[in-house]
Amino acid sequence: MSVKSFASKRWLCIALPTVIGLLLVAVLLISMPADKSLAQGTATYSAHVVVQFMNGDTAVRPITWTDTISRVAALKAAGFDVEHSGDAVCSIEGEGCPATDCFCSDNLWAQGRWAGAAWDTTAWPPPNLADGDVVAFRNGTQPDYSDWGLTGLLPAAPTYVAASDALEWMRDQQ
Repeated sequence: MSVKSFASKRWLCIALPTVIGLLLVAVLLISMPADKSLAQGTATYSAHVVVQFMNGDTAVRPITWTDTISRVAALKAAGFDVEHSGDAVCSIEGEGCPATDCFCSDNLWAQGRWAGAAWDTTAWPPPNLADGDVVAFRNGTQPDYSDWGLTGLLPAAPTYVAASDALEWMRDQQ
């Protein structure tokens, strides 16, 4: 056997499996659905943020995020102007107290998460949001805190989600 013949057989033994392998990978990538691709992107999560102001006006805004998000960051992602001291909300849209005096007598902001059947305001510090959460912030009106909180003072979260989804649907129709 000549050296030239041996080299061409060796080249064929290396090249043929490589070409076949590349063709198989190409066929797999082409036939794979987009949601099962090898290049999976970062997961996107969504939630709703509810804010009820002292005068009773209520804003509900959907948000999306990747990674993790705190309640204060959720307020900001929803487009609210927020002053805070750590996890404590001092003011939203100028209603409440400045961050330099977060616990002044005008800071009656309660916050909580919808827990399936009622508003849960017990967790402190508040946990980061999870996909599908509805978080609410409500500013009370009584300095004695007699109307502080969410339970019994805000409608159930599904009411807000339905209203928000309907508004988003209408916005897409325009």
